[in-house]
Amino acid sequence: MKKFTFQFYSSNYLIRPILFWLVGPLILMLFIFIFQGASIPILIKSYFITVLWLIPFIPLWLFILYFNYKKHNGNSILLVTDNYNKFIYKELNNEFVFEKSEIAKIVVYLSYPEYEKHLITAFWTEYYYVKIVLKNNTKIKITCLLCDTLIDYLDDGKIIYKKKFLPLI
Repeated sequence: MKKFTFQFYSSNYLIRPILFWLVGPLILMLFIFIFQGASIPILIKSYFITVLWLIPFIPLWLFILYFNYKKHNGNSILLVTDNYNKFIYKELNNEFVFEKSEIAKIVVYLSYPEYEKHLITAFWTEYYYVKIVLKNNTKIKITCLLCDTLIDYLDDGKIIYKKKFLPLI
C-alpha cells in the first residue's frame, strides 16, 4: 500500500523554483562583479531590481497554482492498494473508494509546454492535475502536489490529455 499526502514543501514544485528565483540573479551578479568589476553597492541594487522584476514571471504564477492546489488537496490523502488496483481518496468530509474497473475516464490537465513536450522555461508549467471520472459520474481531482506519480498507476487507454495555459482547478 502506498500513501500520498499533500507535499507542503515540495522540492520539485516549490523549493527549487524559489531557490532558482533568488539564487539565479545572485550568480549573475557575481559574474558581473568578477568580469566587469562593478562595485558592491551597484550589484546589491541590481540584484534586488532583478529579483523584483522577475516577480511576474516566476513566483506569481507559482504561488497562484500552489495555493489553488493546496485549497483542493491540502488536507487530502490518497491510498493506493491491492497491486495498484484499489484507490482510497480521503478529503475533509468525504471518502471515495474505487477500483480501476470503476474508472470511466481520466483527464490530465497540463500546461502548454508540458503538453507539447517543449522545453520548460518556467517552473509553474510543470504543475498539473488529474480529474478521475468514475462510472457513477463522481469526479475526483488530484493534483501533482498530492501524487505526482498517479498516472503510472492508471490505465493508459482511459487517459485523455488536455492543455490549459494555467492549469487551475
